[in-house]
Amino acid sequence: MGEGTELLEAARAGELERVKALVEQDTNADKDNALRWAAREGSLDVVQYLVEHGAVVNAKDYLGDTALMRAAEGGHTTVVQFLTDGCKADVKASNKNGYTALVWAARCGQDEVVRYLAERRGVEVDARDKNGYTALMKVCKGGNIKVLRALAAAGADVNGSDDFGYTALMIASGCGHIDIVRFLVEECHVVVNSRNNRGKTAVRVASDCGNGDVELYLTPFLLHSPPSYVSAATSTAENDVLETQTMSIPPSEVEPIDF
Repeated sequence: MGEGTELLEAARAGELERVKALVEQDTNADKDNALRWAAREGSLDVVQYLVEHGAVVNAKDYLGDTALMRAAEGGHTTVVQFLTDGCKADVKASNKNGYTALVWAARCGQDEVVRYLAERRGVEVDARDKNGYTALMKVCKGGNIKVLRALAAAGADVNGSDDFGYTALMIASGCGHIDIVRFLVEECHVVVNSRNNRGKTAVRVASDCGNGDVELYLTPFLLHSPPSYVSAATSTAENDVLETQTMSIPPSEVEPIDF
């Protein structure tokens, strides 16, 4: 095993003394990569040592991930705090998929890190990845209510839509997350009768996906929503609700809700 590989293994294992010995042996060792591994595993002392000895905080790996993203992914708030407050890590940086540290934390269900990052100056709560999805949209797909609450409290846009016109409510409805749906409707007061690019409301999305409990819950809200929200170019909400639960278009033509 080469010294470079040994350093990565030591950093990953959080073995500070071994890391020190390897860095002293080779001052040109790959400290940047070691820093990302230590951050991912939450080894604060190793992270601090590597930064003090020349590791570049905002250096990216081949996927574009930084140490801050790795720490956020792993849910290590103390490491995130050190990197942002102590090292001025770039909170806006994104990887090749467009994921920021906040998106990584949200995607991985790290609600404490989400709350911390959302309060940092310069963090874009509604930043979109390369597919047009926000952190909140990803959470509505995954179904983590704690992270959703944190994002909503931070002012995330609950009515925004992705490139296919899917709102957070539609995404949660399609995935059958009734608790997420209730939160969006009752606490965030989202627009219930918004339509995606196919002209479908959240009720219809729930129906198409076989989520009867969500469809049953949303139908009264849809029928009594103010008509000003409904586009004149689309059919009425009542007709939307009464349509069959089978897919109206071939599955191959349905926009994937994939995160």
